[in-house]
Amino acid sequence: MLASAFEDERGGTAVEWVHQCCTQPPMVAVSLRKGHAIEQLIRDSGAFSVAEVSTASMLVQKTFASTRIPDEDLDQFDALPHTTLTTGSPILMHCTFVVDCVMVRHIDLEDEYEMYVGRVVDAIALSRLPLPL
Repeated sequence: MLASAFEDERGGTAVEWVHQCCTQPPMVAVSLRKGHAIEQLIRDSGAFSVAEVSTASMLVQKTFASTRIPDEDLDQFDALPHTTLTTGSPILMHCTFVVDCVMVRHIDLEDEYEMYVGRVVDAIALSRLPLPL
C-alpha cells in the first residue's frame, strides 16, 4: 500500500509493483496507474510510505482499492488505526512492515503507469494486530 499526506489531507492506494532499487542509500521504487488522487499528495509533500498490508481485511481492501476513486470529503484513514513516522505519511497499524520515504524522483513511464523513487528515511516492523473485517 502506498500512502501520503500533505497539510490536512491524507490518502492511500493499493499498488501492484514495489521493489528495492538501491541499498546505499536505501531506496524503493513504486509504480501505480496514472490519475490517482495520491499523486498530488506525493508531489506536494515530497514523501510517501509503502507498507505490506494483509489482504484478509475486506475493509482495508475496499478502502484502498487501486480502482477506487477517493471521495474528497472522506478521510480513508479515519476508520482504521494508523500512525506516522518521520515524513508524516500515514501508515496502517495492520501492516507487517513499512518504509517511510522522501521522494527523490518521479518518472512518467509514458504509458498508463508512473513511478516514484524514494529514499528510505525510516522503517518499522509492526506486530500483527487483529484485522477489522
